Order: sequence, then C-alpha cells, then structure tokens
Amino acid sequence: MNMLKKYLQNLTLPRMLIILACALFSLCTTAYVTKVYTLKHIIWLCPLLFVGIFAVHRAILYAAVRIFKSAPSLQMILLSIAAAVLIIAACRNVFFPTRQETYISLCAETVGEICLCDVVVDGENIPVAEAYVVENTGWLYRGEWDNFMIQPEKDGAKNRLTLCFVANEVHLGFPYTPYAGSVTIVSSAGRDSGTWNLRCPEWEEGEAVQYADLSFDCHYVYSPLELLLYGTGILPLLGFICLILIYAAGWVLKKEFSKIELLQAKESIIGFLFGKNVLQYFIVITIFFLSWIQLEVSSTYDSWIDVFSMSAKYIAVNIVTICTVYLLAHSIINSLWKSCVFFSIFITLLSAVNYYVIEFHGTPLTLMELKNFKTALNVIGGYKFDIKDIAEIIVIFCIEIVLCYMMKRLGTRVQKKRMLWRRLIKCFCLYAVVFGIIFFTYLSSTPLMGEKVAGAWASSYRQYGYAACTVKLAFDSANFLQKPDGYENGIGNIELVNVEHDSRENERPDIILILNETFYDLSLITDIKTDVPYLENMNTLKNTIRGYAVVPYIGGSTNCSEYELLTSNSLRLMPGVTPFNVINMKGANSVVSHLKQLGYYTMAGHPEKGSNYNRINAYADMGLDEYYFYDDFTDRKSYGNRWMLTDESAYENLLLWMKDHTDTPQFIYLLTIQNHGPWDKNERKFDTVHVSNDYGELNEEIDEYLTGIRMSDSALKYLTDQLKEYHKKVIVCMVGDHSPSFAKDIVDQEQDPASSLLLRSTPFIIWANFDIEDKDMGSISMNYLLPTLFETAKVPLSQYYQHMLDLMEEVPILTSRTYYDKNMNEYLYDADSEYSKAVNDYFYMEYNNLQKDRQQQFFDAFPEEAHKDGLNKNEQTINTTH
Repeated sequence: MNMLKKYLQNLTLPRMLIILACALFSLCTTAYVTKVYTLKHIIWLCPLLFVGIFAVHRAILYAAVRIFKSAPSLQMILLSIAAAVLIIAACRNVFFPTRQETYISLCAETVGEICLCDVVVDGENIPVAEAYVVENTGWLYRGEWDNFMIQPEKDGAKNRLTLCFVANEVHLGFPYTPYAGSVTIVSSAGRDSGTWNLRCPEWEEGEAVQYADLSFDCHYVYSPLELLLYGTGILPLLGFICLILIYAAGWVLKKEFSKIELLQAKESIIGFLFGKNVLQYFIVITIFFLSWIQLEVSSTYDSWIDVFSMSAKYIAVNIVTICTVYLLAHSIINSLWKSCVFFSIFITLLSAVNYYVIEFHGTPLTLMELKNFKTALNVIGGYKFDIKDIAEIIVIFCIEIVLCYMMKRLGTRVQKKRMLWRRLIKCFCLYAVVFGIIFFTYLSSTPLMGEKVAGAWASSYRQYGYAACTVKLAFDSANFLQKPDGYENGIGNIELVNVEHDSRENERPDIILILNETFYDLSLITDIKTDVPYLENMNTLKNTIRGYAVVPYIGGSTNCSEYELLTSNSLRLMPGVTPFNVINMKGANSVVSHLKQLGYYTMAGHPEKGSNYNRINAYADMGLDEYYFYDDFTDRKSYGNRWMLTDESAYENLLLWMKDHTDTPQFIYLLTIQNHGPWDKNERKFDTVHVSNDYGELNEEIDEYLTGIRMSDSALKYLTDQLKEYHKKVIVCMVGDHSPSFAKDIVDQEQDPASSLLLRSTPFIIWANFDIEDKDMGSISMNYLLPTLFETAKVPLSQYYQHMLDLMEEVPILTSRTYYDKNMNEYLYDADSEYSKAVNDYFYMEYNNLQKDRQQQFFDAFPEEAHKDGLNKNEQTINTTH
C-alpha cells in the first residue's frame, strides 16, 4: 500500500501514460478474450487484467534494474512491440480463429420428400446423428439410413430443422429424386442461404442417384476495427514475452562472454543485440513483409487483411523470393536504407503495374509478358487510370518510406574508403545467398515451391502468392510444354482413322475466319435490359450454325484465344504462356499449313501494329501469303472519340483483298479491334444502346460497350449482304476472343456458380452463301471451332481434325483443369472416366504436334486431296520452341 502511495505521489507524465496504456490494453484484452473465445463477460475481468499488466510491467522494470543496472531502452521496447506484431500477423489463424458457432435451418417449402443424408464439417464426413439439433419440427430421423427426412402433404406446411455447427465450412448432401420437393436453407453466418429444387424428373429406377452438395461458408470474418482492437489486446502479453526473451538472451550472453574480448569490442554480440543494428535489420524485414502484402493486394486479394489466409509456408516462400531483389540492390548500393528505398519503389511500381495489367488484360504481369511491352505502349493511352484503385498499395509505400527514414536516422556512417576486395567478397556472398534462395526454393530436387501454376491463374496465385508464381512460371517457360502422363506409350497406340468423306466438288469455297475483339453477349451472365436489341441481326440470320466458344481466359489474352483458334491446340499443356512470344510458329501445323496443302491462297489482317504480340513474325512464320496491319488498311473509319477501326471499315478492306485472287480458293483471317477497351471514350450522345439495369458506375461503360456490339452486329449484316451476291462459294465464321474486363463485376447471383465458364463463353456463328444445315451447337471449346468450320465447308480433314470432331461429340469443352461431357458433367483430367482415352489421345497428338520428331501423318491433309504444290512433310521446318 505504501508503495502504491509513493508511486502516486511521484506521478509524472510518463507514468500517467503508462497507466493509461495499461488501462487500454486491459480493455482490449477483455474484448479479445470475451469475443474471440466466447467467454461470458465477467465484470471483474477488466480490472484484474489491468492489475496483472501493470504488475508485469513493474516486475520487468525491477528485474532489469537489478540485473542490467538500467531500465529497458526505447529501442528494446520498440523491438519487442514489433516482434509481437509480426508474431500476431504470422500466426493470424491461431490468434484469430475463424471457426464460429453457426446455426443452419432447413425448411421444406413444397410437397415432396426432402432427405438430409450427408453432413461434412471442415472436410470431415460425420454421421448425421452426431449433428447437434437445436430445433426439430416435423423432421424424422431414420437411424437405419442415418438421415433426416420430411415429406410435407401441402406447400407451406410448418416445419423446421435447425442444426448447430462450430466450423469454417459445412456441406449438406441431399439426393435428387422424381418425388422430391424444394428446401430453403438459412445460415446464421449470413452467407449461402437460398432455396433449392431437388426434383429430378428424368431419373429412373436403377440409375445412380445424383446428389446436391450444398456448401455453407461459416467462418467468421473479422473487420479491420476488430483486428485492430483484438490485436491491441494480444500485444501486451506477447510484447512482455518478447522483452523477457531479449533480456534473458542478453543475460546469458553477458554471463558467457564477459571474459572474452568480443564483449568489449565496438560491435559486440550484446551490442548488436541491444544496439541500433538489430532495429535496422528488423525494419528491413518489416519492409519485406509490407512489400509482400503490396504484391498480393495487386493480384488476387481484395484487401490487405485477406492476404493472411495464405498458408505460412507460402508467405515465407514469397517473402524470401522478393528479398532477393533487395540483396541484389544492396550488393550495388552498399547502404541499408538506400537499398530499402530502391526496393520499396521497385515493388510499389511492380504492384501498380500488375494491378492494371490484370484489370485491363485479364492476366497477371509475368516475365514472359515483358515481351508485350510494345503492345502495351500502343494501347495504354486509351485507358483511364484511377489512383483510388491502388490506394492500399500507395499507403503501404508511404509506411515503407517512413521506415526507411527511421533507418537512416538510426544508421551508422559507412566508411567512404573500403578495400575493393572486401566489397567484392561482400557482393559474392550476397549473390551466393540469392542463388541459394532461388535454388532451394524452386530448382532443387525437393523445392519449397514445386507446384505447377495452373492455367486458371487466379486460384494458383491466391494459393501460392504472386512472387512465387511469377518466378515459377519464369523457370517453367524454359520448358513450358507439359508432357501428358502416359505419352510414351499412348502416342504409339493411336490408330489412324479411315476418314470417309463425300465426293468433293472441284470448287472449294473461300473461307473467311474473323476473331472479333471483345465480342461477348452480356445476357449470359446478367438479366440485362436495353432500350434496343444489340444482337438482332446475328440472332435472326438464317442458314447458320451458332453457339458459344469457351476461350482460355476471362477478360483478356487475345493471343491465347487466337492461338487456339488458328492451331486447334489447347493451351492446357502450356499454362501461362503468350503463344506468339514463346512458340516458334515457323512450319507449325495450323489452318494456314492445312489449307495451303489444298491449294488455298492465304491472307490475314489486323488493324493494329504488327509488333503487337509479335504477330508480324508469327504470321510470316505460319506461311501466310499476305498479311496486313494498320498502315495497310485503306479508308480507315472510327466512331466518335474511339480511335479503333470499326468492324465495317475492316470488312470493306477484306472485300477489297478478295478481289485480287479470285482464280484460286482463298482463306482470309481477320482480327478486329473495334470493341477493344476502354469503354469510356465517347460522350453519351454517341451511345445508341442504353441499359436500364442499375450497375452503378459501370452503366456508362456498358452503354458504350453495347453500342460497339450493336455496330459489330450491323457490320456482320453488311458483310453477309455483300457476300450473298459473291460469284463464288464463300463461308464465314465469326467468334469473340474474350469477355470485357468489367463482365466479372456484373454477374447475377444466380449465375455465380457457373460464372467462370460463362465468362469465357463468347458467341460464334458460321454462315455461308450456299446451303448448310442450321444448327445450335451450344458450348464448345475454341480449339474445336476450326474443325467444325472445315467439316461444314466440306474441306478435307487431317487425322487430328477428325479425331477432334469425334471427341467433340462426347466431350465438347476442354478447359485447363477439367473437361465437360455433352450433358455438362464435369470431370478432372486425373480421374478415370469413359472419355479418358479419347481425351488423352487428343493431348498426346497435340504434344506430338509440338515436337521435333512429330508424326506428321496425324496433321497432313489426305494425299489425294493435297495440292500438287503442297508442303512436303520431309522438308518442313518443324515446330520448336525458343
């Protein structure tokens, strides 16, 4: 009591601040314990914690004075706090558990049987009987089958089954049956609630039962304020522990080395531990940590808070990877704080550029994408950049600069004169560390980052991190082509098929293939309402085959769609590549090589610079007889303030090219530019389509975009009207290359489960000025489109094309991770199915197509159909990689 009285009598401003800090910590710790660990609020817990925190503070002061003859320095306190903050951030899932108590209520809405037969909690299948039942009105538990069942006799009958779970995720399984009704499920977590119809009228007795697997996200999402509040509650305990450990380490070192000259040296071990150096290095590590957050926020994470959901292993892999940039900079600059300034600027610029590359291009910035630098410069002026989009990245950069300034103030002077050999040794050591990090992380026999980066990049980048995926892709690009499992035995077992075809007419039709820039139907993903139709001509055009082509990526990567279209090769074996930058197209099997064997004169055009995606070299290597770029187009027309050449203007040029080679069958490939983003260039008066839905800030962009789609629709009518009177047979195929970048932001909730596939499904149409069978093909992969066009045009097919047509009958969609059968059932490539052999044979043939010693008989047109001047397969320049 006397000690407290004496302490209060000597109450100074610092001591008052300490008391207030203890009070704040006790309040925050009380909130943390009672909220996170769901303890009942105890009125005396807060004052008890206050006394405990204050007592520990005084005990540490007393021990420090007795043992070390001095109170903790400001540097030691800051170091302890910083260490505690890093521990909290690194162990976020431990200190902030996301499992929470969630109530899931089931209610049968209509007449029909509802049966809950499967419960999975956090990946573990548990007996239905073990689920904790809070409320049960009308549901019957059947122990023989371990399920809950109800069969209301009328719609709206009162019933309810409420279950309680403590979990991150819960899956409930219900069978689809012809006599089932619908069930409404409500989750107290406020997510994933809805009504599901479980009736399956086409099911017959004896068939395998299909199940509805309904997933419910139960994990608790902490708000930024909660994280700050609860983090402050954990801080004193961890801070005290860190401070005690630092003191303990100092005491041990002082005891062990007190008689050694090292202790008296200017830079002794204890001096290093408690001096300015350790704080400087800690600041460096903190900057690495913040830079990692910048990169993740720029790619797949919406907020800096979400990045901590990444596993600790990959957080470490990414931080270690980006620190190599700092080590390289430090080997040249030879200054801690200056190296950190350079490093912070570099990572901030990289993060900002990566954010906008994803926003406008649809894929992250990689080392391979640097080859598209000229392409980016050509189109960058048309985009609008809002600094608010990268506000978090800029805020983190400001924090990094403040830390660099602190480091400068703490820093010691560097000797101006330093022996050259010492600098060289230091640089050698730093480069050795960099090599060691890269080798053991990516190149060793058991690398830390051994996983492949999938073609569906978003999930890989979210799981493994931006830096890890970027470096992994860079190393994989040296051997970007992934060999399919079983290739050595599989390719030898593929039999040549006897392709029977009708007696061909002597006159082969001219073929026009159009890849239309950002041509997409928004009605696939949202119930959009407009004042005028925007695809009226395309939807009413007769004598057509129509459908949707599933392209490799969402919202960008034209060259990937272009490659699949022209070569019929799937990019599943080449994830993450920009084909024309990586693949040597010289002598490659493609639409060009196939038609040249059949005597076609081949041409291509794109109203942009030939340097874009290296097209000028790729088109030449493919063997095109003529190709045209922006300066070669005549009478160029644009619309309003949009500089891009209109589709109609491009078609006018195409019709002129056709007149020059009427004596031979012609193939013309055209890649348009009209609908390229951004879509905020024109004033409102130029918009001819207006959307009535409320999409917020996107409405004006959507109006301008749909105006362009309507212009493309009118241009298609112009082209077909001109070709109806053409004196030769001609067939036209037009397809979109990808959806607009904003499409993912306007997906209706009911479309969300299938949105990934729908966002990659672009419209296609095949029309001819001679009779063809009208057909709606539904959805097919982009690589199937060319064989379909050839079959419709009655062009002789290669073994490769024929195999694809046979495969398409059963498996119309091939994606990077899965494939779909004609009933839209999804399959993993690694799983066995009735289609596995045919799917594997296709990828064996594709892989063989890209080898030096390929079996050309799979890819040539039939000899009796080939032109006398066609390519000799023994003299072909085979397709290799750079």
